[in-house]
Amino acid sequence: MQQFFKLTTKQCIDAGLAAILILTLVGYFSENVIYFHIIIPVVILLMIAPRIFYPFGVLWFGLAHLLGNVVSRIILSAIYVVFVVPVGLIRQAMGKDSLQLRRFGKDKASVFQNREHNYISKDLETPY
Repeated sequence: MQQFFKLTTKQCIDAGLAAILILTLVGYFSENVIYFHIIIPVVILLMIAPRIFYPFGVLWFGLAHLLGNVVSRIILSAIYVVFVVPVGLIRQAMGKDSLQLRRFGKDKASVFQNREHNYISKDLETPY
């Protein structure tokens, strides 16, 4: 959270533009003309002294950071549940054991594949 307290002038300008957009949308959907009258001094302030929007910028970028963390976790969790879990369940139902976990504890032999291969420069050029 420390990084949000050191905003650049560009970030303050972005926060001011976000404030203008919010005022425009609120004015449009509420059909209240006062918001459009507030936008004019906000635009002038943004052009003259963008650092005035520093407190709003801290709030705006803090909220963006928080939403980014929450939404990314939700999306990654959904992808995991939709794609990874069904594939694992299907492979388990089919009896697949790619890691040889069942054989690992029962057998004294190693489950690692011994590959006696001398690598040449051609292997590095086309690894596939």
